[in-house]
Order: sequence, then structure tokens, then C-alpha cells
Amino acid sequence: MPKLYFLILLVVVAFSPVKSLAIGDAPYIQHVVQKGDFQLVNEEQGVPLVVNSSDYEPVIRAVGDLQHDIQRVAGVLPSIKRTLQHPESQMVLIGTIGKSPMIDQLIARHKLLVDSIKGKWEAFTLQVIQHPFPGIQSALIIAGSDMRGTIYGIYDLSEQIGVSPWYWWDDVKPMHQSVLAIKQGFSKSDWPAVKYRGIFINDEAPCLSTWVKNFYGGVFDHQFYAHVFELILRLKGNYLWPAMWGKAFAVDDPENPVLANKYGIVMGTSHHEPMMRNQKEWAMFGHGAWNFETNRDELVHFWEKGIERNKHYEDLITIGMRGDGDEPMNNKSVSYNIHLMQQIIATQESIIARFLNPDVSKVPQIWALYKEVQSYYDHGMKVPDYVTLLWCDDNWGNLRRLPSLAERNRTGGAGIYYHVDYVGGPRSYKWLNTVPITKIWEQMSKAYDYDARKVWILNVGDIKLLEYPIDFFMNLAWNPHRWNRDNLYDFTRLWVVESFGQQHADAIADLLMKYSTYNGRIKPELISPNTFSLLHYDEADRVVHDWKILERQADSLAHILPAFQHDAYYELVQYPVDACANLNQLYVDVAKNRLYAFQGRTSANLYADSAKACFAYDAGLTYKYHHQIANGKWNGVIGQPHIGYRSWMDPPYNIMPETDSVSAKNIASMGVAVEGDSSVVSEGDHNHLPDFDSFTRHTHYVDVFNKGTIPFLFTVSANSPWIIPSVIKGIVKYQQRVVIAIDWNKVPFGSNVQGTVFIKANGQTVPVEVSVFHPESPVRNHLHGFIETDGYVSMDATHYMDRHDVSGVGWRSVPWYGREFSSMMPVPDTTASITDLSKAPYLEYSFYLYTKGPIDVMTLIAPTVNCLPEGGLRFAVAFDHQPAQIVSIPKIDITGEDDNAAWSRSVINNIRVCSTKFINEQPGYHTLRIYMIDPIVVLQKIVINTGGLKPSFLFPPESYKAGQ
Repeated sequence: MPKLYFLILLVVVAFSPVKSLAIGDAPYIQHVVQKGDFQLVNEEQGVPLVVNSSDYEPVIRAVGDLQHDIQRVAGVLPSIKRTLQHPESQMVLIGTIGKSPMIDQLIARHKLLVDSIKGKWEAFTLQVIQHPFPGIQSALIIAGSDMRGTIYGIYDLSEQIGVSPWYWWDDVKPMHQSVLAIKQGFSKSDWPAVKYRGIFINDEAPCLSTWVKNFYGGVFDHQFYAHVFELILRLKGNYLWPAMWGKAFAVDDPENPVLANKYGIVMGTSHHEPMMRNQKEWAMFGHGAWNFETNRDELVHFWEKGIERNKHYEDLITIGMRGDGDEPMNNKSVSYNIHLMQQIIATQESIIARFLNPDVSKVPQIWALYKEVQSYYDHGMKVPDYVTLLWCDDNWGNLRRLPSLAERNRTGGAGIYYHVDYVGGPRSYKWLNTVPITKIWEQMSKAYDYDARKVWILNVGDIKLLEYPIDFFMNLAWNPHRWNRDNLYDFTRLWVVESFGQQHADAIADLLMKYSTYNGRIKPELISPNTFSLLHYDEADRVVHDWKILERQADSLAHILPAFQHDAYYELVQYPVDACANLNQLYVDVAKNRLYAFQGRTSANLYADSAKACFAYDAGLTYKYHHQIANGKWNGVIGQPHIGYRSWMDPPYNIMPETDSVSAKNIASMGVAVEGDSSVVSEGDHNHLPDFDSFTRHTHYVDVFNKGTIPFLFTVSANSPWIIPSVIKGIVKYQQRVVIAIDWNKVPFGSNVQGTVFIKANGQTVPVEVSVFHPESPVRNHLHGFIETDGYVSMDATHYMDRHDVSGVGWRSVPWYGREFSSMMPVPDTTASITDLSKAPYLEYSFYLYTKGPIDVMTLIAPTVNCLPEGGLRFAVAFDHQPAQIVSIPKIDITGEDDNAAWSRSVINNIRVCSTKFINEQPGYHTLRIYMIDPIVVLQKIVINTGGLKPSFLFPPESYKAGQ
């Protein structure tokens, strides 16, 4: 979308009275009527909706949804007519080209212009025209190029009048509007970019399965799937892989496939369930082993039944095979399995030819290149050209492969199977949203740019708690050009507007973006008491502080939103924010409990109690969701265990982490610990605070704590007037933090200015040493770039000093992506790899180093997998005028069941750390260049370790530079 158009759109949205509209689209519904406008609701009644009986059944059914949507918004129920025998002055005329005589007549009389959509896949047009038929003064026409095109036109109008696609799934209630009008002469046409766009309900136990048990008797029946089908269509999707953990879609309820056909949904089966049969069906009806080598006849019969059963329905058939239970077929060689898979697919093609169409190229089919199956293809296996190659991510949102130039010419094209939920190593993540939409955009826009456009299917787990990324994924599939690196926040804001209106949209959008970005750093299931450092860079407390700010904001908004929005707000915003803030607090409290118990602090017991309170609070949040929100409508749906993981597999229930206790004596006993050291100060050891410097001007702290139960009085003094303690005396019952600051107007210049703080209590004096780095040069406010302090330089990738593009190719910022809320990526992403560095775009960073000798330049990049068949995962680093070093990340084999260690580290930490070594020959200003080689590297942070870098999860915060 051109930037100017998008700016105009934002202005229109900001000042329009419209409360909800199709995300990213210009609004066309008005709530003030002007002369000549078409009124959807007129004189407190809805204008009739007309759809011919000859039209497709799914279209007629969707018109009924529109009828009730108008009632939801305006409180009036329009009538539905099948003919124009009794025309009224204004009517809505709905139909499909070639199936609706009414629409075909309008086209033949040149009243309705359809050149922009005719012959296109799933295209629609909405037009307000005058005098379409005798007796009708004006009409809104909704016409589709095909069945689903018409359906999407219907739901486009529903969304514009204020009905969210999530009205049922998240209790998003529309604003009441008594006037719904459209300008005379209005016209809109639209169609999808990706042909098949769908979701995969997976890993649905214990949550969705429990909820279905509570409300549908344990059967994923047609009543349940009616809500799923409607949601998919309202999101302008068309494709479903049904729930498959112990489920059999067509057997559990024979009405399921019938209903899918009545809704117009294309059905499929998952990556390891070929020929339209679920895995559970083999357990129910199969005989012998799920093994083509030893049980071919039984498998052929089984597959024949699946294809025959569905022959009257629209399907996208999965072919190929994996072992039973989504495992490899066997442990034999790749070459052996290539030969075996070719036999399997040839057999499946013959079944399709016999039961569906002798010309099997006319039958839509996909072959999912999941895990080891991709290795067969990579080693030369071929499938018919008309079969769509369904490439997969690594289960953690990183594409494993993109189509090569040659593959882009295949008639079957390519697609992507993507995850925002996963069961498997290195750890399952099933609870709530942990994949920021910025990551989905960065990966899936590459997929589209590399022509993987035939199928996009998203593993959505239980659906609930993943609504936000699901909606974005489907929006991106419909129109990838609408969203780009600069307007992803705008999607979030518009998504919020659709659910909650304009007034608090910015605040709620900020919550959603930050909550998903924080979870994008590390998934909640991976957090432990050891994740965030208690000792270095104030990391653990900073993480908790960030979450607590979000929690306070979320809770404050809950009190001021109107009552009718409370349920939706809790489901979509408040619960995930509060639960994640609490989870991070719990683990940091456990970490403090264990550290303080090791140090002998009686306060350790307080942190054990606090952690246990967090554990109980988590249960309370779930109880509220299940029993108090929406009158108990969602009882059981978010019961996913998420605390106490001990392996890759989720625990059967939440497990409180173990805490330690301190049995304190009835005495007053002072202990002292300094920032950055886990030991207790004793005999002059462990008594040195981290260095202070005149650039960052950070404070540091000393903890004075009690090892007994009797409070004591303490005092703090210093031997230098430039040392400023936050307290000079106090009473310690459990512990007291003393923050030490420096008066920079009084401290003398020097590279190692020394002082001492004295802490006294009960006749005991504990000295704590203070070292200050306060050089005369360079001058703090006149720096050129960053400066080394505490043995490192830390720079966010977006804070470069210079950027050099080559022929329109260069690094560009991606806001809201990565641990630091921004990243740099090469643009365009289809640029050919550049190996001649003299012609490569680069980013240049400037900084001042004091330390001579070896330095380690650590570049932190997104955990992208080497997905380019004709390229690599490379970039280059140059320090000053020393020769550039090419960083080439080895291709990681993740096609097997065993997780690669390097890959596991990268997805656990959601970062890949690359190291290059240089020699700094002299103190002073220096430059670093990061050269683009391959266009898929996303740069997030650069850390130069000069010898003082300390362990931490997030690495140190950005170093000081002038002007910040």
C-alpha cells in the first residue's frame, strides 16, 4: 500500500465515527445520512436482503448471518427475499455471477460492472447503483466471481457495520448504530493473494477438548464446527485441517463434512494424515501396521474409503506419508525412503484418478515437506508438477525453505505450514500468544515474495488466546501488500478499534504489541528461576518492572471500559497480560528465594511466600476466565499447564517450583551483599561494587539484611564526599537496599578513582569498595557514537551512524521486531546474495574504546533458518580498516526428530549469537561495519566484549552515546 494512501486511511479512521471496519480498509459505512445515500437501515427497519434460490447454498446461508449481524448492530431484523416480485425503494441484492439471474441481468444490462472480478478466484464487488430494476430506487449490490467471493463480500459488509469476526469466539459486542448508510456511487472490489488460507486446530488437549467435553459432550461435532467454519469465512479464509488428537472429523459426527460443504469450506487433513483420513481412523478401522511396505493392501483400501467418502465435497488432499503418530516412517536410509515414498504417492495418485478424476492434475493436492520428508525432496525426490509443495517452518516460526527459481515455475506452486502453537522439542508451547505479528510478517512476507502463495495454513492450537496472530496471518494471506514493516502497529491498532472502538485504541494496542514482544524474547514455558540474571545489569528486576507496568495499565483500562466490553477485554487483553506478568514475577521471586536462602537472609522466606501467592493468583486468573467471564461460556478452554516444565513435554498440571527456607535464630545478625556478587561480604572479600562510570552514570546497590529475627539499627557512611548513599541509617527487619550514587560535580578525574562505603551495625563494620571511571577525555556530551564502559559496548542495530545502500538495496528498520523492539533487515528480501563486499550495502557504527587488545564482536541476529536454496545465512563484519570477516552460519539439519543443539539454543533464546574476533590496536574512536551478503539476515544488536561482559539472558542494555 502506498504510504500516502495509508496516511490518508489513518486520518479517515481517526476522525470517522465508524466504530469497526474491515482491518486496513477504508470505511464505507456512515452513521449520518445525506441526500442520495443508500440506507442499510431505514426508518428503524432494515432494507430487504435479496438472494436468488438458485444461488449456492453457502451463499444463502451467509445472507442469514448478514441478516442477524444487522440486528446485532441496529436492533432491527431485515427480511430475506428470494425474488424481486415485491420491490422496495432500497434493497440489498446479493448473488454469484453465473448462479444468480438477478446479478447476471444487471451485468447484461451494464448496470453492474464486474470486469475487475470476473474469472478471478474468490473475488467480490460491492456497488451502490441507481434504479437497478423497476420499483427499486437504489440498491447495494454484493456480487462474487464465485461462491466464496460472494460470501466474502457479505462478511466484508458485516465487518464494516461493526461485527467483528470474533463476535462469538471472544464475545466482542458491536456498538449500537441506528443509522447505517453508504454513499451513492460507492464501489469496492477485492480478492485474495493466497489461494488457500486456513487454520489447523491442533494440540487441542487438554484445553479445547475439555471445553468441548463441557459443552458438546466431548464430541467435536457439527455444532462446534459451525462456529469454526463461520470464523474462517469471516476472516476471509477458506481452508481447515480439523482437530486430530484422538479425533476423526468425518466419523465422530458424519454431519461434519456435510456442514463444511454447506458453509463452503475446503477441507483437508494435516501434514501426516493423507487421503482425507484422520490418524484416529486407522486405530478405529485399520488392520495391521501403519506400514506401506508390509501392509500395502490394507492401506490402499483405507485410503480408497477416504477419497470415496469425500468425492462430492471440495477438498485439498494431503498426499505422502509419515509414520503412525506423526513420526518418521522408519529408520532406514534417505535413498530407501525416497524409493518407498515414490511408490506411496504413485499409489495415491492412482486412487485419486479412479475415484475423483482420471486427470489427477485437476484435483488439488499438497505434499507437506515436514521434518524428515523435506530431506527426501532435498535429495532429489520428485512429485508430479501439479502437486503443491507445502514447505514448513521449524515449528518455531522460522521458515525452513523457500522455493528456488526453478520451483517457482511448478504448476502446483508452493505453500507454507506455519506455527503459533507447537508440541515438541526443545519445549512445547501451547498456552498463549508468543509469536509477535512482526515475526509472522517478516517470515510470511518472504514466503509470498518467493512465490509460496498457493496455500498458507496456520497451526492455531486451541484458537483461544491466539486470536490476534490468527487474524493477522489471515489478513496477510488476503493482501500481503497491505502490511509492511512500517505499519504493523497500525494493524494492531485497527484490530483493537474493531473490538473496543477508538477511545482507548492506542493504549490497548500498546499492551498487545508489548505483551507479544516480551513473550517473543522467551516463551513463558521456557522461563525458569535461572533465566534472568539477578546479579547483572539489573536484568530480572527490569523484566518484572516492564511486565508490571503492562499489568497496571491493563487493569486500569479494565475499570474504565464500558461493561459490555469487559468479557472481550479480559479474554483478548487483560488475562494474557496479567497472567504473563504474574508468571515472570513468580519465577523471579523463586530465584530471589534461592539466592537469599544461599546467603542466609531471613527474607528468603518472604520470597517463597510471594512465589506461592503468584502460583495461587495464576489459578485465580484461570478460574475467573472459566467461571466468571461470559457467564461461564469458556469453562475449561484455557486450562493449559504452563508452570513447572521439566522436559520438552508440558506437565500434566501446573507445578509450583521448589523454594528454599531459612530457619533463622532469634538474634540480630547483619549480612551484606553487593550488586553483582552472590556471596556475602566477609573478611574483605566480595565487597567491591561494580564500577561506576561518568558516561552511563548508573547507580549500584548494597543489600543490608538480617540473618536473624530481631531487627537491628544500621548506619551508612563514606570516606569521600562524592559518594552518596540513599540512606544513612535505618532499621533492618528483613533487608534494606542502599543505593549508591556519585556526585559527578565533586568526583575527581581519573580512570580508577577509589572510595569506600562503611556499613555499621551491632559493633560490626563492613567496608564496601567503590571504583569510579571518570576520564577527562572524551567529553561526555560531545561523544561521536557509543562508548565502552564496564568492559563492553552494547548497540541496538537501529542506532547506526551511517547507512550505505547499493542500487536500491540496503538495510531497513523493522519496528517492534526483536528483543529491543526494533531490528534491521535487508530490503528487498528477494535481492540476490552479494559476495563482493565492495558492492554490498552496509551499516556503520561508531564507538570509543579504552581497552587495547583482543575484542569479541558479538552480532545478535534473529533465529532465522537458512531457507534460501540458492544462498546462505551470511553477513560480514569489519572493524576499522582490518579485513572484513564473513560470518557464515552453518546450515542446520532440522529435518529429523532429534533437535539440533545449535538450533535449539537459537529458538530457546530467540536469538542467534555470532562471534568475530579482532584486535584493537589503540584507544580512541573506531567504526564497525555490518555488510549484507544474504537478504534473510535480521540484525538486532551488536555487543563488543572488551573483557568485562557478564552473563545475562538479554545481554547488557544499550551503552551510552551522546544525545540519548
